[in-house]
Amino acid sequence: MILLLPKKTLNNIPVPKLFLISFLLLSIFQTPPCLAKKAERSFDLGMSVEPYRWVGARLKNLKKGTLLKIDIKINGHAKFFLLNSANYANFPSADPIPLFSAKVQDKLFFSVSIPSSENYYLVIDNRQGKQKVSFKIHLDASLDLSTTKAISSAKNGALINRQLSTLSTSLRKALIFNQLDIKLVKCGKPNAYSDETTVYLCIEYVKKLRQQFSDKSKIQHVLFFTLMHEIGHVLLRQWDYPFYDNEEVADEFASVIFIMFNQRKIIETQAKVFANIPSDPEYKVKQKKDSRHPISIQRARNLKRWLNDSSLLKKWQSIFIPHMQTAFLKRIIKQNPSWANKTLTNEEINHRQSSDQ
Repeated sequence: MILLLPKKTLNNIPVPKLFLISFLLLSIFQTPPCLAKKAERSFDLGMSVEPYRWVGARLKNLKKGTLLKIDIKINGHAKFFLLNSANYANFPSADPIPLFSAKVQDKLFFSVSIPSSENYYLVIDNRQGKQKVSFKIHLDASLDLSTTKAISSAKNGALINRQLSTLSTSLRKALIFNQLDIKLVKCGKPNAYSDETTVYLCIEYVKKLRQQFSDKSKIQHVLFFTLMHEIGHVLLRQWDYPFYDNEEVADEFASVIFIMFNQRKIIETQAKVFANIPSDPEYKVKQKKDSRHPISIQRARNLKRWLNDSSLLKKWQSIFIPHMQTAFLKRIIKQNPSWANKTLTNEEINHRQSSDQ
């Protein structure tokens, strides 16, 4: 099932594509393995790629609805693409429209459902690298022989992976930043985390949410908030904000983004989830080891307070405005939402125009 967030605007400011897409990482775990009749096969690839070069490997005759799980280990970093035949034929002269793409460093795990029956190609792109890289890839392919479920899963899985690979592109329509990659990975435990440029969403975390909640819209909202919290760490770090690693600041960043684009329901849902987490186990964990996260009940109180704080967005304008796209700043001036600092926005636009002359 795909749930689309309603199209909303804030004082007629169009919402970036980020908030119009479905974002349910659910179909990957749609059918319990014990109930599904499947055809399965596994295979391994291993090779090296010289600097300034790329290699491709053909996956022959993948059937529509095949669930492909790919585990990559590489001694360095390179770009990875999963392409259909048409895109591979034009690679690298034309920018590909991949079924999945990511920048791989050390290791990566992901799964994707095949949308149509044909040959597919794994591409390891080291054209921007200066050193030879070697990699090993393990692939598991399984086809659900119950056709209707397989086709549904394939469509949902393909959509999910496209959304993951374009999420940073959607954010870039409003904000300026250097690099932001988002990866679905196998972690060994339920978690989500980030480094200087990348947000890692663990498959185990998504599975845990599916087990915990039956309401798919609730799962969607929690996933959105989790991702935006981690994105806050990445972007604030790139913007040289001194408290980028503060967990409450990252929660506040996420809240500002969602309020700015009229997605308050996401914050309300996350606040309720936090409020229902028992505090005693969290206190015991804090007694044993240091944790930068405040306890969940405090995070819930923070979210509720920010939802009712009319000055919250105004307070953050000095942080956001220097890192907003010029077209977005001009849209703010034109629509003049109540939270906008019009003086600061005009000053930023004028500064950019004078710098370009």
